[in-house]
This record gives sequence, structure tokens and C-alpha cells, in this order.
Amino acid sequence: MKKNVAVISLDAYAGQFYAQQVQELFGDRIAVCSYSVRDGSVEHMPRKYDLYMVTTDAFDSLGDMHRYVPIDGEMMEIHVTLRWDVVHRQKGSVRQPERQDVPGGGDPPQPAGGEPAGLRSLPSRRAGAGYEPV
Repeated sequence: MKKNVAVISLDAYAGQFYAQQVQELFGDRIAVCSYSVRDGSVEHMPRKYDLYMVTTDAFDSLGDMHRYVPIDGEMMEIHVTLRWDVVHRQKGSVRQPERQDVPGGGDPPQPAGGEPAGLRSLPSRRAGAGYEPV
């Protein structure tokens, strides 16, 4: 019996890539459909899939995810990874807040380390492959 799989991602192109990879892996045993949060296609997704594959960047919270994925539905995460050059580009494109009048004077509070909160938790890059052993 053919299983139905939904791939939900933030970006439509990434979702299509993941869906293609899963389809090639399982062949005619599954039917895969791809949905994106950014383009709004997830809003029209029927709730009838045997498996929901969701990228880790697709939703901000479990509550948001369960608007589309049934609580009792089978779900797995697709862990999104970024190349280091993309991370560095993102660091450079993060806008610093404008200086505002803050009680007591000075600049507005910054995250620890002065880096954007979402990027400061990344491990430092080592020489070589750049990946930690599992």
C-alpha cells in the first residue's frame, strides 16, 4: 500500500528538494507532496498524510506546527543546516538596532557576546571539515 508523505518547509525550493530526495529514496512506495510556509501553500494542505516531514526552520513553535500537523499524526524533523559562508553572510546582513534613548543613557541592551541571538550559539569553526563528530 502506497504511503502519503507531506514535506513542510519554510522555503518552497528547499521543500521541493527534500521531497525529491525522499521520493527517490522510496520510489513508488510513497507519494510525496511539498508545502511551504513562506509561499502560503501550507494553508491549503489537506490533513490526510501518513507522515509529515517538517524542517526545523518551518515553524516558530509547536503550536504553529499543530495548526497544520495533527497532534496524533506521525511526524519527523528535517534538520536544516547551513554552510559556513551562508552563516557569515547572514551575520553581516543582520541590522543592528538604531541607537535609542535608553533610561540612564547608552546603547540598547545587546545579546551576550554582541551577536544576534540566533547565531551566537553556533560552534566555532575548526580547521578541516567544520563538522563535529557524532
